[in-house]
Amino acid sequence: MVVDDNPLSRAVAEGHLVDSGYSVVSAEDGTSALECFTREQPDLVILDILMPGIDGYETCRRLRGLEGGDSTPIVFLTSLDDFVANDRALESGADDFLTKPIKRTELLLRVRSLIRVKQLMVELRESLDVIRSQHASLLKMQDQKEELTSLIVHDLKNPLSGILMNASLLMRQKELSEPARRFSARISRAAEGVNRMVLDLLDVSRGEDGQLLPRISGVDLEALISEVTSGTAAQAEEKGQRIETDINLSDPVIQTDPDLLRRVLVNLVDNGLKYSPGDGTVRIQVCQGQRPDRLELSVRDEGPGIPREHRDKVFQKYVRLDRDAEQDARTSRGLGLVFCRMAVEACGGHIDVEDNQPRGSCFRLDLPRQFGAGSPGPREDTP
Repeated sequence: MVVDDNPLSRAVAEGHLVDSGYSVVSAEDGTSALECFTREQPDLVILDILMPGIDGYETCRRLRGLEGGDSTPIVFLTSLDDFVANDRALESGADDFLTKPIKRTELLLRVRSLIRVKQLMVELRESLDVIRSQHASLLKMQDQKEELTSLIVHDLKNPLSGILMNASLLMRQKELSEPARRFSARISRAAEGVNRMVLDLLDVSRGEDGQLLPRISGVDLEALISEVTSGTAAQAEEKGQRIETDINLSDPVIQTDPDLLRRVLVNLVDNGLKYSPGDGTVRIQVCQGQRPDRLELSVRDEGPGIPREHRDKVFQKYVRLDRDAEQDARTSRGLGLVFCRMAVEACGGHIDVEDNQPRGSCFRLDLPRQFGAGSPGPREDTP
């Protein structure tokens, strides 16, 4: 749309544009321009400044308030050539300005570039609408997945409790043969493993929502570790493995969440037994940390180890490591180590993994003696 009270100037601009393939509508003053804009919805407006009635500045401001006017390029066309006019043009909402007499090449370059910018903005808005729609769909799918997970976990609890209870009752039968007793123990351990996975799944979900909150109390590490080793002893004995402990603390009592720490240790010991050889050893060690208010707890195994480039990934959700670099490298397919990371961090600590000499992996926990006593400092052997 070309708006100019001078018929000759209007005709010159219209002629250049029509010759270049544009469709042009025209108006001779601000009032008719507003009416024409509402009716025609042009892609670009060329607007004279000095006009009778409503001048170009006011017309521009009013155009910006019409539907579609905020995104339509407006170019001022004027015989004025001073900074004040240029500033007022920008303040009123103009995108560009041209001076009279009209230069054909300059006019067409400005028009082409501004229309292209508008087209890009339209495409960008459409893309943003698509992204918003896809994002909303993903959020809905995520909510549905979490709801389904919650339902599955809830429905697993009752049959798992039944399996564990009946396996325990079965093993108490005096007339039960030794092979049947061993099989019952295996059933019980397998059910306990599934139950642990269910709890890990729930707590990982809570951790992602920031709702994995520790319940702090005094914990005797010697008693807690003894409880963990007693519970995993049968699993180790079945493969001829050993679980050793080395607690080197003057005071083994710390303030932490006993349930979270117990489950972290059970996960790490179970992980070590799973990957260690038949005659291997899993060793739990506790010693003073680098600072007096912290301690170091490690679980060492004699398995194939974890390649250095994959050590951060084992604490990520649903990660399976690439085994090309090392044929026997350990893989992580579940949530156990993800839960360990979230649980340790919820208790104010940090967990990492390194080599165990001469073979295997060492999962090392840096824990505060008092919950909330500070964050872990850098390790001395950190490169």
